[in-house]
Amino acid sequence: MSNSLKVEALIHIASRLISVLEREVELLRQMKSSDVAGLQSEKMQLVVAYEDHIRALSAAPEMLDEIGPALQDEFATVAERFDAAMTENRRALTAAHEAQDRFLKAVVKAAQEKKDTFNPYSPQGTVVAGGKPKGAPNSLSLTLNSHI
Repeated sequence: MSNSLKVEALIHIASRLISVLEREVELLRQMKSSDVAGLQSEKMQLVVAYEDHIRALSAAPEMLDEIGPALQDEFATVAERFDAAMTENRRALTAAHEAQDRFLKAVVKAAQEKKDTFNPYSPQGTVVAGGKPKGAPNSLSLTLNSHI
């Protein structure tokens, strides 16, 4: 495969990966995190292909010197777009993770506060006066005769 074709393949892969990253960011902004999972397989395949091509380019950096100026410019443009997409994607993923973390902490805190304010039983197991919420039925204790 010629150097031009190798660089063109890298540009194509990077462009597809940029598209996936941008879709992922948009889904995160729309709070559709469950839809993000559908992108992960394609994203991982593209990341692996991108890394393979970058490794090959790193092993033979003269490859870029041997291609035409138009392709060099296209490669530079895609590299800049890729960096910007990666930065934005990282930012969106971090924000989504932090929002989810804050939500879960709020749920745990609310559950803990509710638990701390409602305990209708004493340490002896009797119903505490005023411990029953309004509208709740009276407690019923049962004992089964195990000698039957």
